[in-house]
Amino acid sequence: KVAKRKLGTHKRAKKKREEMSNVLRKMRAGGAGDKKK
Repeated sequence: KVAKRKLGTHKRAKKKREEMSNVLRKMRAGGAGDKKK
């Protein structure tokens, strides 16, 4: 029971982490010059 729920959330978490990593990379690439001040 618990393992099943964990697996389901893991799949969703993996997708979310990929999205977050994409956004983070975009932010870092866009705000790199700004932060280097």
